[in-house]
Amino acid sequence: MDGAMPIWLPAGLPESNLVCLDLADDVLRVMMHSLTGWQQHTLPLGAHTLTQRFFSNNPASAYAWEMAIQTVEDAIAPMRTLIIADAALWIRQSVFAALPGALRPEQGPAQLSLTVIEAAFKSLSATAEGLPMPRNLPTESDFPARLLLLREWMHHMGFVNAWLPQPTLH
Repeated sequence: MDGAMPIWLPAGLPESNLVCLDLADDVLRVMMHSLTGWQQHTLPLGAHTLTQRFFSNNPASAYAWEMAIQTVEDAIAPMRTLIIADAALWIRQSVFAALPGALRPEQGPAQLSLTVIEAAFKSLSATAEGLPMPRNLPTESDFPARLLLLREWMHHMGFVNAWLPQPTLH
């Protein structure tokens, strides 16, 4: 599906080699820019949908985490061949700017590394083994699903960093 540059990206950003994720409530929107222009793909992996299916118990069980991971991996796998080498990854949801280790300049976009995402994921998924809920992570009920979507996307698509255009955007 063709599309235009997402309106939530910063003005003046070069449009080349961009991958933009919108971890929406009902779907995962992937918008990519390459030499042929903008393309949008929609996957049936919404944060609320995953939360209802796998994370309705708090904390989720180890089995629920494994099933959620497998579901996300299976759904995003076909996208791997469409990812542009050396593309910059932008994430719409600002909830990730609150993660410990996120680089949050006074002005401009926040930056997240895969290392930061993996650390948050490890802390959160460890609750399935009886560890307490981390106090330094967002408390929104759909945060585990959003974190899982971002972690799996970055891990399987080869991104080591992600950008958040407007830390106050929800």
